[in-house]
Amino acid sequence: MKRIHFNLRLNAAVILLLLSLTAGAKGFGVPFLKSFSAKEYNAHNRNFDVSCDLYGTLYVANFEGLLYYDGSSWRKIHTPGINRVTRVIRSKNGRMWVGGYNVFGFLEPNKRGELELHTLVSDSKTNRFGEVDLIIPYGEGALVHTSNGKGYEMKDTINMTPISKERANRILEVLDSANNIRVGNVMLSIKENNGLELHRGNLSYLLREEDGLPSSSIGFISYNHSDLVWGSTDRGVFSLDLPSPYSILSEAQGLKGEVYAIGMIEETVYFGTMHGLFRLDGCTLKHIEGIDLACWQLLPIDDNTLLAATASGLYRITNAGVTKLTDGNTLSVCSKKDGVCYVGEMDGVYRVMPNGNRSLVAKIEKCTKIALKNNSLQAETVYGAVWSITLGNKPQAKMMINTERNNYPKFNFTDIYGRQWITDAEGRGLKVLKNNKPDILLEKWIVPLENEAIGAIYVDANENLWIGGNFGAIHCDLNAIVTNKVSTSKDKVYI
Repeated sequence: MKRIHFNLRLNAAVILLLLSLTAGAKGFGVPFLKSFSAKEYNAHNRNFDVSCDLYGTLYVANFEGLLYYDGSSWRKIHTPGINRVTRVIRSKNGRMWVGGYNVFGFLEPNKRGELELHTLVSDSKTNRFGEVDLIIPYGEGALVHTSNGKGYEMKDTINMTPISKERANRILEVLDSANNIRVGNVMLSIKENNGLELHRGNLSYLLREEDGLPSSSIGFISYNHSDLVWGSTDRGVFSLDLPSPYSILSEAQGLKGEVYAIGMIEETVYFGTMHGLFRLDGCTLKHIEGIDLACWQLLPIDDNTLLAATASGLYRITNAGVTKLTDGNTLSVCSKKDGVCYVGEMDGVYRVMPNGNRSLVAKIEKCTKIALKNNSLQAETVYGAVWSITLGNKPQAKMMINTERNNYPKFNFTDIYGRQWITDAEGRGLKVLKNNKPDILLEKWIVPLENEAIGAIYVDANENLWIGGNFGAIHCDLNAIVTNKVSTSKDKVYI
């Protein structure tokens, strides 16, 4: 039996954000996840329960006692008999109730402000009552159920009033009914010994040990006041950034290799990586069979078609299937409205007809960027040289720049909203400009990415930002940011 603690003070902005996470996309990433091992919190690896107080401090019922974490340091409180703690819960008035093997009590700071466990039942007393298997907030107090089938009501911090067996059994029914919790369009569901299932609209994903959880055997989860979900397992503790405008796709979700290209067909996102082409399905990646080598570029032709420049040739991609147009290592591609393509290959620039026939346009090696400019091509090589190629019966190529452009941005991408996404020459230091001025709001939210080497950027019509690199792919819901659906409240410090 599992239980989920939920912060009833979750504000409206957070709920709106959760609702927005499914807008306009058929796929999404998984929340950022951090695991804490027994070595990090310096206690037993087995944890039974988690809960958070009104200030966001985490409390963990551990085999060695009670742990608490203020976001900086882990501390430990032993019971009088140094027994295991199995349950911890916050009541309506903010009091933290703690129960375990032959121990029950509450937390309260002493005169020095240090937290102490005030025991009402312990090994040092004669009224042993087994192990606490459930504590439920009840008014200003709590209802307690023990392993010997008995129940108690706490109306204050002194009196434990026994309750009838029938009422005690009803307490257990509450535990069974609390397996799932829904907030807006998002549901968290603990699967016994099989991880944590996330539901968003019609999409779902099961977070398990292979995704980074310390263990797929989860005891309980709890919301704090800082947009984190905490969970206890039999091999450590974990936290999820949820709700958050950010999510991630990595090898755990099936994305293999560094991401070089991102594109979209209708509402399906495709990722070109060092290991081929992948399609996002929910929040897992499906490998496109036949494209197993590096995919360098994805070029949209219309809403239903992408061209993929890969190490094994040029491909036409639709949701219905894949058509190979050419062989050979194709580094870049651009296209005319009549279906004629121009590609940069290892030994030159070629014209590719809709039927796949190709012919040499210019002997320019390793052209990594190519674009149409009126009736000419602009081609940039891996060496930094920039060529202008006049098209016609006898194409003419003229070098415009022949120097290593060390300070030239690796990316200068303009999205459909007119914003420029710019990096330095190494793909780091991501900036966002609007009308040639920094977009202060968005730059505030992309600060965590400034040191990442970026390989691809894509923004769709629903304000979904996808960023790829050697870290996999990161999704950011820009709509939640630009429409103020993300909480902007300032952090508070409690002493």
